[in-house]
Amino acid sequence: MASEDASADAIKGGAPWRVEAKRIERQLTEALDFAALTPDIAFVAFLKACSQFGFFRFGPITLDVDVLEDILLRTHPRGDGGPEYPLASEESIALGRLGWDLFRSSEVSPANAKPS
Repeated sequence: MASEDASADAIKGGAPWRVEAKRIERQLTEALDFAALTPDIAFVAFLKACSQFGFFRFGPITLDVDVLEDILLRTHPRGDGGPEYPLASEESIALGRLGWDLFRSSEVSPANAKPS
């Protein structure tokens, strides 16, 4: 449990966009009647957290984040609503587990990570 707390603190300390993305994920799941968190919701939250003036730019690619959010809100399956909802889908859990496994196996760890 202590290592998970250290990892969470490293994310908060080294990546403020991650804290913002988590806040946006909660807003999107609530807007979708408390739908389970999916990679689609997490991706839109990431784009929104890292966008400038509503646009996400990565090299020659420019995405209008508001359009993607609108598509998500119109097409994503709704949840059951209310406080008793699943926090994450099986796909999201598997993707998160893969990400943490890759993070732990790399040379970059919370102990030696240098915030930029």
